[in-house]
Amino acid sequence: MPLPIVGRHFSLKLFSFLVSLLLFFFVSVESVTPVEVDFPIVYDVPDDMLIMGRAPTSIHTTLQGPWAAFQDYTSQDVEPIVVKLEQVGPGVLRHRIQASDILAPAGMKIIAFRPAEIELSLDRKSERLIPVSADLIDRPAFGFEIADVRVDPKAVAVEGPISMVQTLDFVYTRPIDISGRESSLSLEIDVKPMSNPLRLKTSGVQVQIEIVEQFVERTFENVRVQLSNAPEGSRVSPEKVVVYLKGPRKVLGTLNEKVLVAKVDIKEDLPASGDLLEKAVKLEGVPERTLWTGLAPKVKIQLPKRR
Repeated sequence: MPLPIVGRHFSLKLFSFLVSLLLFFFVSVESVTPVEVDFPIVYDVPDDMLIMGRAPTSIHTTLQGPWAAFQDYTSQDVEPIVVKLEQVGPGVLRHRIQASDILAPAGMKIIAFRPAEIELSLDRKSERLIPVSADLIDRPAFGFEIADVRVDPKAVAVEGPISMVQTLDFVYTRPIDISGRESSLSLEIDVKPMSNPLRLKTSGVQVQIEIVEQFVERTFENVRVQLSNAPEGSRVSPEKVVVYLKGPRKVLGTLNEKVLVAKVDIKEDLPASGDLLEKAVKLEGVPERTLWTGLAPKVKIQLPKRR
């Protein structure tokens, strides 16, 4: 009687099954696959030292291990590489990375890594009070000016490498726009952040900006002289005088000298006849809050002779 199909070559089929099972476990457990992983770097620096410039932040590695280990692998399994900088001084330091510095996840081994050496620039840590300057954008409105700028506190502490801290003359606030302003202002504002590795110990200051009306002096060279209460035929010399005015810029800037009159009233000097008089002029047409500076010009008046 012939054997059932299932029973034919049973031992051979069983052997093939066992070989396949062993091969599966071998591939799943023992086979190795390379993977690229970046390990972060943590620098253990003495309290009195600082790293200047851009230090490397990671080491690129090639790891190899069982497929099952890679299957369970996550970025959280990566331990940072700790670079201990003990008893170091200012200057350039070259530090070699050892394979033993890199802690690969369980079941994996390190095949390669780069860079093998990192270069660091170190300097002493320093702290210094640096004056704060307000960074003002644009200018007040026409006719106004900045009378005073006060910053409180006047200086802030900056921490960083001594070679950088000692060269600082000022730190600046964030920009303050005063374009077109006609009044003072007071505000709290941040100091501009410092570039790494410099660090501000105080971030904000109080700034008071006093804006006042701007007063200027202006010369008017051709102000006409006008006689008052003078007999017909009287003559004045010179016919035009120079006057100096001081007042708000927006007023004097638009003032036309034709509206100014240097008047001479000789009523009190009559009934003189044929005399040559010398009198100081009085200015009319001067805008409010505008002052006449200097001495009043004098003119000569020739009176006509009596017939």
